[in-house]
Amino acid sequence: MELMKKLVRNMVKDSIPDATEEELNDCLRLKTLLSLIDIFYEVSGMTDEENLAKAEKIKSALEQRREAIERARQGTRPTT
Repeated sequence: MELMKKLVRNMVKDSIPDATEEELNDCLRLKTLLSLIDIFYEVSGMTDEENLAKAEKIKSALEQRREAIERARQGTRPTT
């Protein structure tokens, strides 16, 4: 995941040299990374069933983490 963040940051900085730190950080938010995972897998050719299943696991874990962070900010507990 750290490598993906570095890659996204470098891609944005290369494409938009005057991008602010706020804009760069916005690109690295979990919600943004969730949508980028599909693109990375497709571009790399890792679209077989096994790799797509791995991507879904990663996205699910990231989404759960994002939701936990949001609940912590709001002071709520998870619903089951």
